[in-house]
Amino acid sequence: MELIIVLLGVLVVIGVIWALFLRKKDSNIDESPPTLDDVKPGGVVVVQGVEYLVEQRNRYTEAGGEWFELKLTGDEGRTYWLDWQDRGGLNVSLTAEIPFASLDLNPDDLASFDDEETVSFDFDGVIYYFAASGESHMYENDGSEREAFYYWNFEDEEHENVINVARWSGGDYEAAIGSYVGASEVDIYSAGSSE
Repeated sequence: MELIIVLLGVLVVIGVIWALFLRKKDSNIDESPPTLDDVKPGGVVVVQGVEYLVEQRNRYTEAGGEWFELKLTGDEGRTYWLDWQDRGGLNVSLTAEIPFASLDLNPDDLASFDDEETVSFDFDGVIYYFAASGESHMYENDGSEREAFYYWNFEDEEHENVINVARWSGGDYEAAIGSYVGASEVDIYSAGSSE
Protein backbone atom coordinates (compact mmCIF):
# COMPACT_ATOMS: atom_id res chain seq x y z
CA MET A 1 0.00 0.00 0.00
CA GLU A 2 2.81 2.38 0.86
CA LEU A 3 4.40 1.63 -2.51
CA ILE A 4 1.18 2.60 -4.32
CA ILE A 5 0.99 5.89 -2.40
CA VAL A 6 4.64 6.67 -3.20
CA LEU A 7 4.06 5.84 -6.90
CA LEU A 8 0.96 8.08 -7.00
CA GLY A 9 2.94 10.89 -5.37
CA VAL A 10 5.75 10.51 -7.93
CA LEU A 11 3.20 10.51 -10.78
CA VAL A 12 1.58 13.70 -9.44
CA VAL A 13 4.98 15.43 -9.18
CA ILE A 14 5.88 14.33 -12.73
CA GLY A 15 2.48 15.56 -13.97
CA VAL A 16 2.95 18.98 -12.35
CA ILE A 17 6.48 19.33 -13.76
CA TRP A 18 5.25 18.29 -17.22
CA ALA A 19 2.37 20.83 -17.10
CA LEU A 20 4.79 23.61 -16.09
CA PHE A 21 7.14 22.65 -18.91
CA LEU A 22 4.31 22.79 -21.49
CA ARG A 23 3.09 26.16 -20.19
CA LYS A 24 6.61 27.62 -20.41
CA LYS A 25 7.01 26.23 -23.92
CA ASP A 26 3.69 27.82 -25.03
CA SER A 27 4.60 31.20 -23.53
CA ASN A 28 7.90 31.23 -25.44
CA ILE A 29 5.98 30.90 -28.70
CA ASP A 30 4.04 34.11 -27.98
CA GLU A 31 7.20 36.11 -27.27
CA SER A 32 8.45 36.52 -30.83
CA PRO A 33 10.71 39.53 -31.40
CA PRO A 34 9.02 42.66 -32.77
CA THR A 35 9.24 43.43 -36.49
CA LEU A 36 9.16 46.80 -38.28
CA ASP A 37 5.40 46.32 -38.65
CA ASP A 38 5.14 46.42 -34.82
CA VAL A 39 7.10 49.67 -34.29
CA LYS A 40 5.14 52.73 -33.14
CA PRO A 41 6.05 56.29 -32.06
CA GLY A 42 8.26 56.24 -28.99
CA GLY A 43 10.07 53.13 -30.21
CA VAL A 44 13.80 52.88 -30.74
CA VAL A 45 15.44 51.27 -33.76
CA VAL A 46 19.11 50.68 -34.47
CA VAL A 47 20.11 50.89 -38.13
CA GLN A 48 23.65 49.86 -39.06
CA GLY A 49 24.69 50.35 -35.45
CA VAL A 50 23.18 53.85 -35.08
CA GLU A 51 20.28 54.41 -32.67
CA TYR A 52 17.19 56.42 -33.69
CA LEU A 53 14.04 57.50 -31.85
CA VAL A 54 10.76 56.84 -33.71
CA GLU A 55 8.71 60.06 -33.98
CA GLN A 56 5.88 58.84 -36.22
CA ARG A 57 4.77 55.97 -38.43
CA ASN A 58 3.15 56.57 -41.83
CA ARG A 59 1.43 54.27 -44.30
CA TYR A 60 1.43 54.84 -48.06
CA THR A 61 -0.86 53.35 -50.69
CA GLU A 62 -0.98 53.30 -54.45
CA ALA A 63 -2.38 51.01 -57.12
CA GLY A 64 0.63 48.70 -56.83
CA GLY A 65 0.33 48.11 -53.07
CA GLU A 66 1.45 49.78 -49.87
CA TRP A 67 4.60 50.63 -48.00
CA PHE A 68 5.47 52.07 -44.61
CA GLU A 69 7.79 54.68 -43.18
CA LEU A 70 9.13 55.62 -39.77
CA LYS A 71 10.10 59.23 -39.12
CA LEU A 72 13.27 59.01 -37.03
CA THR A 73 15.38 61.44 -35.05
CA GLY A 74 19.09 60.83 -34.65
CA ASP A 75 21.44 62.00 -31.90
CA GLU A 76 22.15 65.29 -33.66
CA GLY A 77 18.41 66.05 -34.03
CA ARG A 78 18.38 65.45 -37.80
CA THR A 79 15.28 63.87 -39.36
CA TYR A 80 15.59 60.51 -41.12
CA TRP A 81 13.09 58.26 -42.88
CA LEU A 82 13.14 54.46 -42.69
CA ASP A 83 10.97 53.06 -45.49
CA TRP A 84 10.09 49.42 -46.04
CA GLN A 85 7.99 47.34 -48.38
CA ASP A 86 7.60 43.61 -48.75
CA ARG A 87 8.33 42.66 -52.36
CA GLY A 88 8.88 38.96 -51.88
CA GLY A 89 11.50 40.03 -49.35
CA LEU A 90 11.88 43.10 -47.18
CA ASN A 91 13.09 46.15 -49.15
CA VAL A 92 14.40 48.79 -46.68
CA SER A 93 15.95 52.23 -47.21
CA LEU A 94 17.20 54.93 -44.83
CA THR A 95 17.13 58.51 -46.10
CA ALA A 96 17.68 62.00 -44.69
CA GLU A 97 15.89 65.17 -45.73
CA ILE A 98 17.71 67.56 -48.06
CA PRO A 99 16.48 70.80 -49.66
CA PHE A 100 14.83 70.06 -53.01
CA ALA A 101 16.68 73.03 -54.53
CA SER A 102 20.02 71.35 -53.74
CA LEU A 103 19.27 68.70 -56.40
CA ASP A 104 19.35 71.38 -59.11
CA LEU A 105 16.14 69.93 -60.60
CA ASN A 106 12.99 71.83 -61.50
CA PRO A 107 9.42 70.70 -62.27
CA ASP A 108 10.18 70.53 -66.01
CA ASP A 109 13.15 68.23 -65.30
CA LEU A 110 10.92 65.94 -63.26
CA ALA A 111 8.29 65.88 -66.03
CA SER A 112 11.00 64.81 -68.48
CA PHE A 113 11.61 61.70 -66.36
CA ASP A 114 7.90 60.82 -66.59
CA ASP A 115 8.01 61.35 -70.38
CA GLU A 116 11.18 59.20 -70.59
CA GLU A 117 13.08 62.06 -72.19
CA THR A 118 15.63 61.97 -69.36
CA VAL A 119 16.88 58.83 -67.63
CA SER A 120 19.56 60.09 -65.21
CA PHE A 121 21.10 63.05 -63.42
CA ASP A 122 24.27 63.69 -61.45
CA PHE A 123 24.19 64.68 -57.79
CA ASP A 124 27.27 65.03 -55.63
CA GLY A 125 29.35 62.92 -58.02
CA VAL A 126 26.89 60.02 -58.22
CA ILE A 127 24.74 59.29 -61.29
CA TYR A 128 21.13 58.57 -60.30
CA TYR A 129 18.81 56.77 -62.68
CA PHE A 130 15.04 57.17 -62.84
CA ALA A 131 13.47 54.15 -61.07
CA ALA A 132 9.77 54.94 -60.64
CA SER A 133 7.15 57.66 -60.35
CA GLY A 134 3.47 57.84 -59.62
CA GLU A 135 0.68 59.13 -57.49
CA SER A 136 0.35 57.89 -53.94
CA HIS A 137 -1.47 58.67 -50.68
CA MET A 138 0.02 59.13 -47.23
CA TYR A 139 -1.84 58.19 -44.04
CA GLU A 140 0.03 60.08 -41.34
CA ASN A 141 0.47 58.07 -38.13
CA ASP A 142 -1.62 55.27 -39.69
CA GLY A 143 -4.67 57.56 -39.47
CA SER A 144 -7.77 57.42 -41.66
CA GLU A 145 -7.26 60.77 -43.45
CA ARG A 146 -5.03 60.71 -46.50
CA GLU A 147 -2.98 63.26 -48.38
CA ALA A 148 -2.20 62.83 -52.08
CA PHE A 149 1.25 63.43 -53.55
CA TYR A 150 3.28 62.59 -56.63
CA TYR A 151 6.70 60.97 -56.29
CA TRP A 152 9.87 60.30 -58.28
CA ASN A 153 12.40 57.70 -57.10
CA PHE A 154 15.98 57.46 -58.32
CA GLU A 155 18.81 55.04 -57.56
CA ASP A 156 22.40 54.58 -58.63
CA GLU A 157 23.59 51.85 -60.99
CA GLU A 158 24.63 49.57 -58.11
CA HIS A 159 21.17 49.86 -56.50
CA GLU A 160 22.75 51.12 -53.28
CA ASN A 161 22.01 54.86 -53.13
CA VAL A 162 18.56 56.44 -53.46
CA ILE A 163 16.99 59.86 -53.89
CA ASN A 164 13.25 60.36 -53.37
CA VAL A 165 11.35 63.47 -54.48
CA ALA A 166 7.72 64.26 -53.60
CA ARG A 167 5.38 67.01 -54.81
CA TRP A 168 2.57 67.47 -52.29
CA SER A 169 -0.97 68.57 -53.14
CA GLY A 170 -0.12 72.14 -52.07
CA GLY A 171 2.67 72.29 -54.65
CA ASP A 172 5.59 71.94 -52.20
CA TYR A 173 8.54 69.74 -53.18
CA GLU A 174 10.50 67.63 -50.70
CA ALA A 175 13.59 65.50 -51.23
CA ALA A 176 15.50 62.87 -49.30
CA ILE A 177 18.77 61.05 -49.99
CA GLY A 178 20.14 57.84 -48.55
CA SER A 179 20.76 54.18 -49.25
CA TYR A 180 19.23 50.74 -49.19
CA VAL A 181 19.76 48.84 -45.95
CA GLY A 182 19.79 45.09 -45.41
CA ALA A 183 16.91 43.88 -43.23
CA SER A 184 19.50 42.21 -40.97
CA GLU A 185 21.05 45.66 -40.34
CA VAL A 186 17.86 46.90 -38.62
CA ASP A 187 17.37 45.98 -34.94
CA ILE A 188 14.35 46.97 -32.88
CA TYR A 189 15.38 47.99 -29.40
CA SER A 190 11.84 49.01 -28.39
CA ALA A 191 8.59 48.77 -30.37
CA GLY A 192 7.17 51.87 -28.63
CA SER A 193 3.66 52.68 -27.47
CA SER A 194 0.50 51.48 -29.20
CA GLU A 195 -1.34 54.63 -28.08
